[in-house]
Parts: sequence; structure tokens; C-alpha cells
Amino acid sequence: MCVKCVRPPWRQRSRNGAKARRQNQFRAPAKPCTLPALCPPFAGVAPTHMTLRTACFALSCCLVACSRPAPPAPVAEATPTPAIAPAAALEQRREAPGRRAVAGVDWVEAPAEGDVATQVRQEWARAKRDGRSLLLYVGAKWCEPCRYFHDAVQARRFDGVADGLRLLAYDLDRDKERLEAAGYGSDMIPLLAGTAPDGRGTARKFQGAVKGPEAVDYITPRLQRLLASQRRFDARVGEAENNLRNGMDRGTVGSVVPAGTATPAARP
Repeated sequence: MCVKCVRPPWRQRSRNGAKARRQNQFRAPAKPCTLPALCPPFAGVAPTHMTLRTACFALSCCLVACSRPAPPAPVAEATPTPAIAPAAALEQRREAPGRRAVAGVDWVEAPAEGDVATQVRQEWARAKRDGRSLLLYVGAKWCEPCRYFHDAVQARRFDGVADGLRLLAYDLDRDKERLEAAGYGSDMIPLLAGTAPDGRGTARKFQGAVKGPEAVDYITPRLQRLLASQRRFDARVGEAENNLRNGMDRGTVGSVVPAGTATPAARP
């Protein structure tokens, strides 16, 4: 309830009525409230110091309330994406079409009999499907650097250094003649040689190493360079095969190159 603009009751009940009448002669007549729009409860009420203070207080409260900014709308929290465990990520890469996990080095023992070029050709095609690069390795049981290299591969010491590599291993004492027939002859071992789709030997190779545990450190940088060369060669072979396939689709190639035979542009 608003305070009405009337004289306080104690003035109306003043014992000195004459004095009150004399005071009323000099009192200004009451005027209606001049702020009916801003404060409707005070309309038609004479303004006094109490009503003006109350009106100012109510007006200031209204202004303060209206000047407050609206509270910000709640922001929806983004649902965090669950992290994929390394094992699960590896499974996804294995299951994804066209992608294979190529970490580490594969060691494949060559068959004890048969044509070396045919074996290399078949293993080269399988390595390509697996997303790996194939190198031919020749060692012997009596070769000290060969033993250190073999033990380092089995201990996974080349993981992260030569990822995506597959080694097709031959024994010099057992396979010397058929290795030479396929173009993989050497004067020293260990021998690491590049391969081609036709299975024949290439000029990309290195042979020999120092003795002792330092053999692994000696072989590692040379193996990395040979592996990089093999990957570039494989990329050229793949590009040549794609061009040949596209030419056959357009009808611009009249002959078909047999499977497993490198095109002239792909030969080292």
C-alpha cells in the first residue's frame, strides 16, 4: 500500500486547534501527483516528503531491475569423442579396405627347393598386397655378422627403423647355385638385394659387414637406404601398371604384359 498524502494523525488530534488552524492558513494547497504514469498508486495524492522519497525509491528500483542484462542462455556441452585404444585403432586399420598394418619387419624363410625367381615373384606379389616391400637376404650359419643381424630382427630391433619390410631369407651353403641362376650371386655375405616383379636380381644391393656386435649398426643405415630405393621402385612399378591398365581400358594398348613381368619403365 502507498502512503497517502494526508496529515499525520497526531496533527489532527492536536490539542491546540487554533495553532493548527493558523498553520493551515500558510500551508500550500495539496496538488495531485505529477507522476501518475510512472507511479499509478500515487495518482491524485498530494506530494509530501514521504511520498516523494517513496516514489523515487520505487522508480530507482524499477530502473535498476530493467537495466540488468538477461542471463546468458545455457550452452550445451559437446559430447567428448571416446578415445580409440591403440589396439582398437590397429584393428580398424586392418579391417579398413585398401589399408594394412605394416609395422615391424617380416622374416620369411625361403623354400629349400624350387626356382628362386619364381619364389621371389610370388613373394613380391604377396608383399605388395600386404603393403610391404620385399628384399632378398642371403646368410649362413657360420657368418658372424649374419647371426647378429638375424638375432636383431628376431628381437624386433628394426621396428620403427625399417617398418614395412619383408625379408625373404636364403642360406648360402644350401642355395648358392640356384641363387646365382636367378641373378642373386655375391662375393660376400650377408647379402641384401632389391627385388622386381619378375623375380630376377637387380643392381640394387649391398653385401658384407663388420664382425662383432657392431655389425647391426653397420647394416642399419645401408638397409634403410636400400629399403627406400625399393619403395621408390615399387611405386614406379605400380604407376606403370596403372597406366597400362588405363590404356587397355581406353583400347590404346594392343598387347597384354604377362602378370609378374616388370614394364621397361619400371626396370632399374
